[in-house]
Amino acid sequence: MRVKPVTDDRTSPTAGLITLHRVPNYGSVLQAYATQQLLKRNGFQPTVLDYWRPDQVPGARREGIHTRLGGTPLGRAVYRVTQRDYVERSLERFGQFVDANLCVSSACTSVDDMSALPGQDLYVVGSDQVWNRRLNVGGTDPYVLSYLPSSAPKIALSASIGRSRFTSEDTDYFRKHLRSFRWISVRESSAQQLLKSINITSTVVPDPTLLTQRSTWDDLAEPLDVDGPYLLIYCLHGSKAVRRLADRLASDLGLTVVNLVSYWRSPLKHPGDLRLPTVPQFLGAVRGASHVITDSFHGTCFSMNFGVPVSVVTEPPHGVRLVDFLELVGCGDRLHGSANYSPQVSEAYLSAMGDRVAELRSEGLQTLDEALSSGQAGN
Repeated sequence: MRVKPVTDDRTSPTAGLITLHRVPNYGSVLQAYATQQLLKRNGFQPTVLDYWRPDQVPGARREGIHTRLGGTPLGRAVYRVTQRDYVERSLERFGQFVDANLCVSSACTSVDDMSALPGQDLYVVGSDQVWNRRLNVGGTDPYVLSYLPSSAPKIALSASIGRSRFTSEDTDYFRKHLRSFRWISVRESSAQQLLKSINITSTVVPDPTLLTQRSTWDDLAEPLDVDGPYLLIYCLHGSKAVRRLADRLASDLGLTVVNLVSYWRSPLKHPGDLRLPTVPQFLGAVRGASHVITDSFHGTCFSMNFGVPVSVVTEPPHGVRLVDFLELVGCGDRLHGSANYSPQVSEAYLSAMGDRVAELRSEGLQTLDEALSSGQAGN
């Protein structure tokens, strides 16, 4: 396997990163980029282990949509007319960012493929929902590095479980596979409590996108060409009620509504929406907004990174990650429907939010630096 070197210093230790970088989602590819940069910051030469879940291999997404449309000749015709261009553009958008910005190994579709890759000085799992066993089609074995011997140096960086409870199968699975990890950090306090319940020690470290300085995202972002101030909707699971909320807030705040559509089944689609912008344009859209409405974890992270007022909406079972994060940042009142929620956000509030984000970043980086330099994560 030929891997593009991240640095010219071939004596630097190597790190193999397993994450959800092939999910066609802005947060997924940006957290992978952030994690890669954090490893570089700590003197490693990172390589993203290029594992493709069964639902991510070429053609699988198209077939999945065909199935949802009935798997019939009529369904395929509907797909060609209504969805093909969107799906092809989505795969192109996110694939281009990965190819241009991540150092990846040769492609893998199984743990057997991964076991054939060259060895690494350190193996890193995370971040994102790598340990959500309901989400990861094809199983979680790649994301617990099940193919490696227990002596291999393995850590988890801001891993997310994405659920509020374990089944008995989850308990047995994670107890078996995580006990050989040398250091585990998780993204949410709920994940920390779940692991504690099975006698696995972990610490909470914020998402890598939040650990990364705003200047990094400013360098990547491309401005959005919109006349006048705007309210940005970025919702992955939103209902039509979200659009009504956005229209009401935009009217109250004197803003234009810009709806960023990233998913072919979005119930919020309207003519003239911002559909599948590039990853840099996504960052620019969030940075340039006067207010953001989102149900996305990373939509919330980037709003706070850029100091943009945000209203967070949640629907079960997606809310646990967002509620944990808002509590961590001390911004529980940004959850729409909470007792103290208000669409109006003062400059003093934004300043305090920025200070808290900076504090969490500093604490998280210190925790990570200590883990990587103290021998917890080394050979």
